[in-house]
This record gives sequence, structure tokens and C-alpha cells, in this order.
Amino acid sequence: MIQTSDTPAVDEVLRIVDGLHSGASRVLGRDEMILVGNGEDCDIVLADDGVAHHHALLTLVGGRFLVRALDAPVEIGGERIQPGDPVELSAVQPVRIGQAAIAFGREDDPAWDGFVPVFGPDEDTPPPRPALVRRLPLIAGVAALSLASLAIFAAVLPAPERTVDARERLAALMTEHRVANVEIVDGVDGRPAVTGAIDSREGLDRLRAQLQAEGIDANLQLRSGENIASDVAEMFRGHGIPVRARYAGNGDVEVTGEFEDGDEIERLVRSRAVADIRGVTRILPRTPAGTTPAGGPPAAEAPAPAHIVSIVRGNDPHLVDADGRRFVPGDTVPGKGTLISIGEFAHVLAGTGELVKVVPGPPPADPEVEPAGANQDDARFGAVIASATSRTAVSPGEDAPSGSQ
Repeated sequence: MIQTSDTPAVDEVLRIVDGLHSGASRVLGRDEMILVGNGEDCDIVLADDGVAHHHALLTLVGGRFLVRALDAPVEIGGERIQPGDPVELSAVQPVRIGQAAIAFGREDDPAWDGFVPVFGPDEDTPPPRPALVRRLPLIAGVAALSLASLAIFAAVLPAPERTVDARERLAALMTEHRVANVEIVDGVDGRPAVTGAIDSREGLDRLRAQLQAEGIDANLQLRSGENIASDVAEMFRGHGIPVRARYAGNGDVEVTGEFEDGDEIERLVRSRAVADIRGVTRILPRTPAGTTPAGGPPAAEAPAPAHIVSIVRGNDPHLVDADGRRFVPGDTVPGKGTLISIGEFAHVLAGTGELVKVVPGPPPADPEVEPAGANQDDARFGAVIASATSRTAVSPGEDAPSGSQ
């Protein structure tokens, strides 16, 4: 005769012991693999902070519990485990995945007692005793007095200060430090990752210092103006055109060199080589004489680009440039496009049909001084010298200033 045991088999379980989903559990099969993360294709989807798309792979094989980090590290016993080979766990050993924690074990393992408050109330706790009816008037009187005191306290208590959202403050600092083409995304390590372009390395150092002072932890992947200008100059040199490049702010790069015509520059600027340089919005070609290379028939001289120094919001929203000019929605902003809207940011519609964000800032620094040797004996710089001289020359028919000999 075959004897059977009356003791039922004890299941292996996986339980979430910390985080938004604390208390959830799952009965495991004999051999099972479970993908954990915040992706919709995961077997267990966690909404906690710091959880990556495919964060970890959990495995039960022959009674052994294994975990392998995939897109982001996990933490076991205070040790940070980087993505790589699987690590074996002991029974009911918590594994931290972002802000959540899970554990394996037999359902009847006494080690689960440490997590009893998560999985249910203590069955031995007696139910609360009902209040005596004769005490109800006393309780009602005390409650009325308490409510009156609470109302007085609330009336004199100052309103709590509004908590500043770290993401909003981070975006405001990017605008304050004139970071162009800003994009803020969630990084795999839980920190916001910021990409864009900033005027100089000194500006990047100042931004890092302010973030540290305000306790904002962010992964800055910003390119300085020097980096961008260097990449543009190298790209031109690779096409056989030696130039000097200068970052002028707002994604604009000025390139100075000996160009055959404007068509040559236009072909190069529209090439894939320029599109691959992050942080570049426009290329502004200049000759050593300070003029724009000619291309085709001469065009009417365009007004000088407006440099916006402030954005005014409220009942009369408008932009103000360095010359004191005001621009309201519908106006054409020289060098930028048609002003479309003024809200948290101002946007213009460029001639290319692209919607561009306007970032206010101080006027750009004066262009670099021409290199040594640019004197009257150098014919290449004659136009520059003639232009500078004509500003102080007296036109025919005008009287010289009094006192001149």
C-alpha cells in the first residue's frame, strides 16, 4: 500500500517588501524567470522612482534564487551590484530595485515575520472595545472645544511656504544661465539628464556651482561655446576651408575665412556634417573684412539682428531688445522671425518654418580683435581699415571741428 503525506507542499513566493507596491506577492513555479522594471513588457511592473525599463531578471532554478541586474544596478545587503553576471540570494534576502525592494522565500519561512506589518494585521490583536453610551455627551463637548481651538490656531498660523519643484527650478536655472537647445529627461540612475549648449566653460562652472549650492542633483551633458566653435572650425578645415570660429550665443557660430562665394557656404551649412554638431542653430559666415560672402545677385541689407535682453509678461506681454525696442506677438523680430507667443517662454516662427524659443541674455561680447599683421600694408584688411577710418573722416563740404588746425 502507498502512503501519502497529509502535509501540503509549501509554495515558494516572491513578495514586494518595500515601495509603492508593498504587500504584493506572487506564487512561483518550480523553475521560473521573471523580468522586473517599469516597462509594459515586464512580468512585474514597478512604478517606483529609480526603476529602469528592464531593471533586473529574477530566476528560481532548483530551489536557488538568482538575480541579475540589466539596465541599472541593484542593491543587495548594502552592496551595489552592477549589470553583469547573476548573483545568488539567500532565502528572504531583500533586493533593492530603485525605491522598491523584493525578496524570495518559502511561504512559511519564519524570516517573513520581519515584514508582517506589510502583509496584514496581527490576527491576535483584539478588536477595539465600543465606547460607553454615557460618555458620548462628554466626548462631544471635548470635540467641539477642540474644533474651536483648531480654528483659532489655523487662523493665526502662517501659510506654509510653497515647495519649489526641483525639475521646475532646474529648467529655470537653464534659462537664467542662457543654455540653448535645452532638453531635460529622466536618466537611468534616477537623476535628470540635461543636454544643451552654454556660452563658455566658465558659464558651465558657474552653473554647476549654483546647482550644488541649491542641492539639485542633475547629470549635465552640456557643450560649451568653445567646444561648439572648435567643432565647426574643424568641419570647415576638413573641407579645405581654413576658418576662425566664434560662438556668438543662442546656438549661433560666426566663421571668418576666405570664401569663394555664398553658394559654397550654403552647400556646406546644409550638409550632414553641420547637422551632426550638437548645439549649432545657425552658421554666420564672415570675411576678414567683416562682410558676408556674396552669393548670386546682391540683396537688400537686412536689419541688424535684435538681441533680446528681457521678456515682460502680464497684461502687456512683450520683448525688449538691447536697443530698447519693444516687440509684441505678431511683430517681426529682426534676425529671428515672427513673434508667435509669450508665456513661460517666448517663441518666434523662423523663415524656415521652424518654431524657435527666444532666450534673453546680455548683449554678446565684442568680436575678437583681428590677428596681428592686419594693418594698412595688408590688402586683405583694407576694407576694414577704410571702414574704420571713414567713421572719423570729415565729409566734403563739412566744416572741421572748432580748434582743428
